[in-house]
Amino acid sequence: MRATGMTLPTSVSWPAPRQGMSGAAHRYWMLAGMLLIPLQNVKLGPAQPAHLWALAFLGILVLHKEIRATAWELFVYALFMAVALVNTRYGGFEHIKAGEQIMKFGLIYPAFYLVGRAYGEQGDGRLPVGLKYLFVFVAVQFAVEWFKPPVLYRTTNFAVGAMHGTFLERGWLANYVLLVAYLWYLRTDRALRATVAFLAVNILLALLTQSKSTLVQCGLLLLFTMRAPIGLKISLVIAGGFAYWAYFSAQLTGDMLRVRLEEERGLAMAETVRVLARDGWGHGFGFVESYFSRLWFSVRGLGLGANSIFCAPVDLAVIAGFAGVLFWAVFFGGLGLSSLRYMTPIAAGSIINPFHQGELIYLFAGLLIAYGLREARAKRGAVSSKQESPPILSRPT
Repeated sequence: MRATGMTLPTSVSWPAPRQGMSGAAHRYWMLAGMLLIPLQNVKLGPAQPAHLWALAFLGILVLHKEIRATAWELFVYALFMAVALVNTRYGGFEHIKAGEQIMKFGLIYPAFYLVGRAYGEQGDGRLPVGLKYLFVFVAVQFAVEWFKPPVLYRTTNFAVGAMHGTFLERGWLANYVLLVAYLWYLRTDRALRATVAFLAVNILLALLTQSKSTLVQCGLLLLFTMRAPIGLKISLVIAGGFAYWAYFSAQLTGDMLRVRLEEERGLAMAETVRVLARDGWGHGFGFVESYFSRLWFSVRGLGLGANSIFCAPVDLAVIAGFAGVLFWAVFFGGLGLSSLRYMTPIAAGSIINPFHQGELIYLFAGLLIAYGLREARAKRGAVSSKQESPPILSRPT
């Protein structure tokens, strides 16, 4: 008798798919999300409107049996949560707001990610908003910054003079525009005209928000996705680098650089490396805020009220050690999901930003990973059809 065995499924659809939502319903729900996500200053109890939207959308996807995830995604997420929860409960360290972090990583962030994954798998995954929407959106955000309406706007005590509009921070505004424009750009021919339009809206936002990292993300994603000769792409990146240095050099040298290295990000990174060197297994949720609020010296931007440093992979390593780094590589870099080059802007931005605590990032990570997986399946199908087709020339009889 021939032995039979069990194989691990490469993808999971839970529950088993039946009659799904229509494409129009998906687009209406996603349009609602695109409009609600920017309202970060609006609170409905402890939640933002976008949180309720994601949970409601996820519930509808469950009812229609449209939850999508690969076995690799499920394994990495389960490993990360298991290690993080064990570290939080038995690590022997004090934690601040660990319950809030567990709720976000256990429910809110997965909801946004699964919504993005399901929407990306449906139809062509095209967003219901595009470049025209973004230019109108930027005008509305500028008006909010100018008139400062209550409820929608809240003054910040940092990055004074930089536009943040209805968002909590300027970086989230810049990344919202970048990622929406990126999804639009991937659906174009990615030639010169589309590239110029893509750069125009992102350069405008970089100047208004003073967000330097989004320009770096733009350069990298164009290098990997723009359809042009490699020489032209490298030339554009070099030209962008010179322009970047000319405009932001004052913030990258002298006293401002010294402050970042000795009092802010550099100091935070050095202390975090020392923490990980003593215990590389991680320290659980809420450790960063507790640890840096009790240090004998202060680090700018950290302490009470700040539960992450400025680098997502290192933050996740602090939470769950190697499992945290693997979590970052898969969900922020697309490792093992045929999405490495499409995840470039998220992976690059996460190295210098706390992207692991942004619902927007998980939504677009799900979208981009679905995009990469669908493209990989299409390529495999094309290769399979070629192999199965009869040869054009046959031996004469």
